[in-house]
Amino acid sequence: MRSHFIRDLTKRLFVTLIVSSLLIFLIVFSQHDVMKFIILGAVLALTATASWEYCTFLKVKKIEHPLKLVLFGSSLVCGSFFVSALVEEFSILPVFMLFLMVVLLFVAHFKKVEDALVEVSASIFSLIYIAVPLGMFFFILYDASFHQDGRWWLAYLLIVTKIVDICAYFGGKSLGRSKLAPSISPNKTREGAVIGFLGALLLSLLFSYFGAELSGGRFSLPLIDAIILGGILGVLGQLGDLAESLLKRDVQVKDSNKLPGLGGILDMLDSVLFTVPVIYFYLRIGSV
Repeated sequence: MRSHFIRDLTKRLFVTLIVSSLLIFLIVFSQHDVMKFIILGAVLALTATASWEYCTFLKVKKIEHPLKLVLFGSSLVCGSFFVSALVEEFSILPVFMLFLMVVLLFVAHFKKVEDALVEVSASIFSLIYIAVPLGMFFFILYDASFHQDGRWWLAYLLIVTKIVDICAYFGGKSLGRSKLAPSISPNKTREGAVIGFLGALLLSLLFSYFGAELSGGRFSLPLIDAIILGGILGVLGQLGDLAESLLKRDVQVKDSNKLPGLGGILDMLDSVLFTVPVIYFYLRIGSV
């Protein structure tokens, strides 16, 4: 059992290293015109794959849904954030595209009245849960109204969010005694959750202390904001993880997909889906 755990951990660490290296490369060169469209393609691919994984959950529950329209709509809504971030005149485009897709998903279910409430709601939910948060990545990275380097804010978001997972995992393995949510995720512990929260708080404080100097003034996070943001990310990151675990528990699957070393795209993004909006709204409020 222990050898299996070590092999699985080694595989995940190896894949994480590759993904992290690719992510660093994309973020560093994200301001180049060609790279912007490469990043657009990458985020749309993640959105479509995560939406497809979500639709497999619906299939298990025998909830009918227009798969192609859901995937198209998720990509369209997410992509509209990219256009809106780069072209100020299209700032309202994501709202329009979201409304349009809600209407189309309703129309797609007009043929069948039975279970319409559940089926329409389940189809629309993928847009809110997956496409909108992933689209917010583009605003953080490219919206000039923030007056700071979006690359640093994206790095802050991803690092602080993921440190929650890492600290909670290893903290729970080492010190965990009390179950956090046994009916949803039996391996998570309260002790691990506290350690994950403290890890987010510490990383946020380090960004506050060193960020301005290392970025040459292109990243600024006041101490009080670092404490508040770190605390919020430390909580919401874990809630995002539990939220996806809730969906998987309902359909009785361990991972959202079978990608080697990753499980699924939803498994990889679950925490981030809940923390991206926090940074987006923080920067939005600060730019007003």
